[in-house]
Amino acid sequence: MSAGAAIMDGTATGGASVEAFIDAVGLPIADNDWTAVRAVCDDYLRNTGPLAEAFYLRALAAFVEEDVAGALIFAQRAFDADGDVNEYAELLARLYATVGDIQQSSFFGKLATALPSVDHVATWRMPAGLPTFSQAFLNISAQPLLQRAVAAVEVGQWTDGENWFSQHLELNPQSQQAYLGLTHCLFVQGKFQAAISTLRAGLHALPGDEKLASQLGTALTAVGQFADARAIHLAATAQSDDPDVHAQAAIDAAFDPEADPSALIAQFRRWGERCGLDTVTVMPPRSATVRRLTLGVMIGVVDRRRVAPALARILGRLDRQRFRLVGFGVGNLSITTNAMFRNSFEGWHDVREMDPITLASVVGTEDVDILMDVTGFLMPNTLVAFGARMAPVQVSWLGAPAGTGLACMDAVLSDPFLDPEASGDPGLREAIVRLELGSQVIDLASHEDVLEAPTDAQYDRGPTFVADATMAELTPTTVACWATVLNELPEATLLLRDHEFQNEENANRLLALFGNFGITHRIETLSNASPAALFAQADVVLLPFGATRLDVAVDALAAGVPVICWAPEGRYRRRVGSFLAALGLGDDLVAASADEYR
Repeated sequence: MSAGAAIMDGTATGGASVEAFIDAVGLPIADNDWTAVRAVCDDYLRNTGPLAEAFYLRALAAFVEEDVAGALIFAQRAFDADGDVNEYAELLARLYATVGDIQQSSFFGKLATALPSVDHVATWRMPAGLPTFSQAFLNISAQPLLQRAVAAVEVGQWTDGENWFSQHLELNPQSQQAYLGLTHCLFVQGKFQAAISTLRAGLHALPGDEKLASQLGTALTAVGQFADARAIHLAATAQSDDPDVHAQAAIDAAFDPEADPSALIAQFRRWGERCGLDTVTVMPPRSATVRRLTLGVMIGVVDRRRVAPALARILGRLDRQRFRLVGFGVGNLSITTNAMFRNSFEGWHDVREMDPITLASVVGTEDVDILMDVTGFLMPNTLVAFGARMAPVQVSWLGAPAGTGLACMDAVLSDPFLDPEASGDPGLREAIVRLELGSQVIDLASHEDVLEAPTDAQYDRGPTFVADATMAELTPTTVACWATVLNELPEATLLLRDHEFQNEENANRLLALFGNFGITHRIETLSNASPAALFAQADVVLLPFGATRLDVAVDALAAGVPVICWAPEGRYRRRVGSFLAALGLGDDLVAASADEYR
């Protein structure tokens, strides 16, 4: 006898509580209130015990919440508790079709036709949007949850992407693509500790996977665990020929405060020697007739929020009687993320699916005279094509903090601050072209916050220092210097912008870091604040040593607040100093040593 039948004749164990449960869910189901249905089910399952009806309704509530994987798990539990009910089998058939499993969907669909219905279950209304078995089966597709995740990422819906990648992994725990996609969503949202947990789980499911290991190294770098990151990257690069894996190891090394500048440049040189395309291309003879120079720009995935708009304006000002511009980017020029470039280029190529050899061929068809790369190591598999000669002149600008290491990259655009002539040859393979007006590119923030005038209370308090620093940037050296500043100004406080500092592991590390200098009680954090709202509370903005994030300095200055920067040795640590020097603020805001910073 099925559990449903036992309920009807009153013989089920705990029949009174089961009947009470059925009474309790009746009205919420009729009102289509699935949040209330979920609460009743969770309460019963937690306090009374397993019940097929509760699992079944919990599955429906999960589906309403777009938790398809959870719905499938609960539906399976309902069937396991009572496998003689038509409704449970049919729900499984629908859900398996929804997640693209045609074999399981067919099995439960056929089984449902041979099973009896339970009257009270059959009368419960289905939630809107749940397809019938026929609808779900006719529209079945491969890996639909993964498809939803990818579609969400393509339009920048990171939380939705996180949701669908996570659900796909619940059902397909060995999907490398889902682990990498979920990690990307977490990175964008600044959830690095969650990314670490995800990648460690992935490496248990896929031991030795070098791509997952590489991303784990990046996540560990982001939270300041540099030694662990180095070890992970070393293991990943030892077993991989992937240019992206080797590039990521070099990029993350640049964030390590203990990294030696010359050793880092050497690491990028090794990347260029190892990964650069070695196909020798013979350049066709150029036309002797007078014509416009063709400038090809490898846009790739350059930051569309702050860098791309500024770059588009620069390119848009070039003299079109002298230059013809061709862009190489990700996606069609018509899509939203490329909209700012529509007036910049006369030609455009989507390089997303191109291998390096195909890319070189496409560049050749455009008769490019000067090929400029601005995406750098954001797209290492595209950068490798510069290892061969695709154009008479090849130039790197942005995205290569210590050079590309490629023999055929002719020049790197720099400036007198980033690469001072007095400091000698930094060891790049490229020739250094110094732009007198600066080489950094960034746009103002697009926020519309209005700064309020300081209140009397703000005038009466002591100095407030503000720092927008990540876990990776809060190194002992930086914190030690800030501690001396606070100790010399007993009334001053330091306000930190929250970068996942509420995470238990991060919080403990911060407490220890600032506690080492006895200043924990003088530190405050601010969450979910726009740059304008953050810097409106500042008297001075402190930048961490070797700061690389231009946006912090730009947003602070836009709010009318000075920033203090120390630009130590190493061109990749001098970007913010370069920006400030180009504005004429180098003497006032850029320190040459830790003592001068203080």
